[in-house]
Amino acid sequence: MQHAGAVLTLGCLIVTGHLGAGLTHGKDYLWGEEEKKPSVMPVRQPVKNAQDAVLYTDLIKPLLEEKCTGCHGAQKQKGKLRLDGPDAILKGGEDGAVVTAGNAEGSDLIRRIRLPATAKAHMPPRNKLQLTPDEIELLHFWVQSGLSFDKRTGELSPGEKETALLRRFTDSTSRPAPPAEVITL
Repeated sequence: MQHAGAVLTLGCLIVTGHLGAGLTHGKDYLWGEEEKKPSVMPVRQPVKNAQDAVLYTDLIKPLLEEKCTGCHGAQKQKGKLRLDGPDAILKGGEDGAVVTAGNAEGSDLIRRIRLPATAKAHMPPRNKLQLTPDEIELLHFWVQSGLSFDKRTGELSPGEKETALLRRFTDSTSRPAPPAEVITL
């Protein structure tokens, strides 16, 4: 009888462990299709002209795909938040909107990416590729300038600081920022 209880306990432990891993890593984590798991991070290509770049399409969307949609995309939605398209971004997550057009400082997305890496609510999580300071400022500029999904950067009247920032993302002759790190504690 003791043996049957141990086997039952072991079975329950295996099932709950698997289900828990599915919650934290996605339902296909252990036995998912390998082609869904990229072995190499995509490389963002610079656009040719800072003034002609469509801010969301050319700069923001590739950034979100690289750093955010692994946890907030079509396959996985932590906090019921998706950042893989305009409608999903505007909808927000389980706590409501994460961005407010024209109010970067009041947007939860900006607040969370600016938190210290040791903070529990910091995004991306410590074990993920972190945003560079320029990437954080680019997201801030996008939200502050009205959260446009179709305007060219020149239409947004960037100031001198923002123009310099945009050039760092668009000028192929400038040195790229060093790769962001994965923070481990």
